[in-house]
Amino acid sequence: MFNPSAGAFTVAANPITPRIDDAAVRMNDGRVLIACGDAKGPETWKSAEIYDPKANSFSRTGDILDSLYRCHATLLSDGKILLMGVSSFQTKQPEIYDPRTGTFSPAGNLTYEIGEPVLSRLNDGRVLVTANFLTGYPLRTDGLSAEDYDPSTRTFNSIGAVPPERDKYTSTTLKDGSVLIAGGTSGQGPLYPSTALLYCP
Repeated sequence: MFNPSAGAFTVAANPITPRIDDAAVRMNDGRVLIACGDAKGPETWKSAEIYDPKANSFSRTGDILDSLYRCHATLLSDGKILLMGVSSFQTKQPEIYDPRTGTFSPAGNLTYEIGEPVLSRLNDGRVLVTANFLTGYPLRTDGLSAEDYDPSTRTFNSIGAVPPERDKYTSTTLKDGSVLIAGGTSGQGPLYPSTALLYCP
């Protein structure tokens, strides 16, 4: 735990399951959902737990519907959480976590396969979903697939592609609602793109 007023770290409680490439999202009540990841195989892929900072403890919550690792998640306007990840190098069906019931449910179907999805919530409540690499079918040929997700209808809409193909980049929603995509590597050259992209919804 990091205490910003003291500028110091202290040891927190141990999680129930060790994880890497997992998703962690702070919920509206201050607790943190930690889900999926790849550390102990199938035991980790479908599990999720809640960290309570007031009690400094972890507890189990409902299981993910599908086995997922290399996950990404974001808090939605209604307090629910959109969770996406991959399994066997293919993106599985996105899921919604409801903290009131502690359960996951299907979030809808993607238009294109999105490898290692990156999520950025937009100011109007929609979510920008972009890929970290090309995988699966149907497959775009003009860059990394980009879609927006409307949680009110649980639908995804293709909005084009992110050129050039890049991996391990950051996606950050700015104050004006646009999204900055920067950094990463590219197999289409140069290896480390010097350009940044701005998505204006």
